Order: sequence, then C-alpha cells, then structure tokens
Amino acid sequence: MLLVRYRFQMNLPGRYGDTPVIAEDARVLGFAGSPASAEWLPDEDAVALLTATADANTLPELARQQSSRVLSAIDDLMPHVNRRGEEFAEELREAHRRVRRSVDQAVRGARVTLQGDADILGAYVYLPYRSEAQREA
Repeated sequence: MLLVRYRFQMNLPGRYGDTPVIAEDARVLGFAGSPASAEWLPDEDAVALLTATADANTLPELARQQSSRVLSAIDDLMPHVNRRGEEFAEELREAHRRVRRSVDQAVRGARVTLQGDADILGAYVYLPYRSEAQREA
C-alpha cells in the first residue's frame, strides 16, 4: 500500500479574472504482487487495508527484505501513481464545477492540472499470515 500526495494547480474563473489556487490531496493506493507486475486494488480495498490488524509478528529480516523490494522498485509504480493523479485532477475539477454551478458562479474555464510527480509519503507491506502448521506443510 502506498500513501501518496498529489499537488494540483487550480485556475478558477471569477469576475475579475482567473484565480490560481494550489491544492493537495493524499490518497491510499494498494497493489498486490511485485512492483514490476503490480495488480492494482480498487480504491475501497486499499482503504480497507488501513483497518487490517496483525495476526502475528513478522520476522524483522523478512520485513526489511520485503520493504526494500518495494522501495527499490518505486519507479515501476510511478506511471500508474501519476496516471491516477490525472484522474483525481479531473475528479477535483468536476467537483468544483458542481459546487460553483450550485451557487450560480462561473464554471466555464475552471481548470485543474496535476503538478509534477506524486510524492510517496509511505509504503506499507502487508504479508500473508501462515500458521506454524501451514509452514511445516
């Protein structure tokens, strides 16, 4: 799971011209498998991982190994992460258009653009639990 921060440049139309505004948004994106062939989870499944509880402790060496594997391949994940940022920019633009329309403000010319690459604020690795009996089998 990745905790990702996006920055957006918003240009909102007004009576005296466009008003530039910077907005930030943090999102949780989840994937299964290796970063090189990530299978991206639906947003609701990724958010649900935030409430997951541990069934057992992970060996420190295994935790370091799996975390390093993800962090060293973060470049493989960035195309998808940035593509999602473009989608979020469009969602933000549409949300502002709906609100502005509801209060009879100008919506024509409202623009939202993603600013640069997303920032990865955190990477969290969830490993499946295997009981002692499962490990011996």
